[in-house]
Amino acid sequence: MSSACGDLLSIQQLPPGTDLYRALLNTLDELRGGGWLIENEPTYPCVFANRGAERRMVMVSYIDPAGAPLRHFSPWRDEP
Repeated sequence: MSSACGDLLSIQQLPPGTDLYRALLNTLDELRGGGWLIENEPTYPCVFANRGAERRMVMVSYIDPAGAPLRHFSPWRDEP
């Protein structure tokens, strides 16, 4: 999870074989339970949530635990 400005706030390692869409939905349910308003349907690569003046971007992404930069999916770029 990151701030709307892209600052990394949390990472959750998912085991191999995890249903990634279900993991996203579970995270959104947790946020709703904490008083967050989910701004858009989870049919996009990312979902925005806000509570008060704080806004977060929630998405399933992959990172290299050895320290490679965080990679975000972009529907506007042709990258593997």
